[in-house]
Amino acid sequence: MPGYACVPIKTAALEVKDYKHSTKTPFMIDLRSVGQGRLFFETRTAANQELVRIKIKLKKEGQEALNLSDRVRIAALEGERKLSEFGKDVRWAIDFALDYLQKKQASISFYKLVAEYLEMQSRLNRSEIHQKDLRIRYARFCADFGETATRVLTTKQIQDWLLDLELAPATVRNYRTRLSSLCNYAVKKHYMDSNPVEDVEIEAVIDKPPGILAPDELTRLLNVAGPICYR
Repeated sequence: MPGYACVPIKTAALEVKDYKHSTKTPFMIDLRSVGQGRLFFETRTAANQELVRIKIKLKKEGQEALNLSDRVRIAALEGERKLSEFGKDVRWAIDFALDYLQKKQASISFYKLVAEYLEMQSRLNRSEIHQKDLRIRYARFCADFGETATRVLTTKQIQDWLLDLELAPATVRNYRTRLSSLCNYAVKKHYMDSNPVEDVEIEAVIDKPPGILAPDELTRLLNVAGPICYR
């Protein structure tokens, strides 16, 4: 059964009613007054048993609501008022916070993820050049997100971070590729539900044709160039 509104309820108003629109379930309990729908039953006995259970539950929850401290009630009222400006309520805020905390608890930090991923690259005998490139790029990323939980990191955070690097488009693309590989590994290890890098957009890299120097430009270049040593 779903939960009911945690407010004092006059349970006497709840009763089993005849439902004439169905021969299969001719008995009904109307719970719309407590924020729920209607329940339908095949027998009056089953309906009465459920009604007793519901009234006990509502009475208990109503008493618990009355026992809330002034601090909690004031916080709930203030939160409800502020959230209403965004079309949300306290229940939404609680569900959102619980979802965030559960995801965070089921995650690991990016410091730990990077360490594990780099160890795997070493065991796979990747080239030292490749491993060094990973260490440099991940170190820069972890300087900002090392303590961040894997499931908490968002596409927008990665997008903004890449744009703030203020590097050439090709370099930013390399960072994006390395981060995507890292997050794909995290998905396989169940540290993430999906790869947030996949939806990150970056500036396109446009291959430009090689420049051609005019004769006078080549002359100036040679005049300032140092001697060439052959070995």
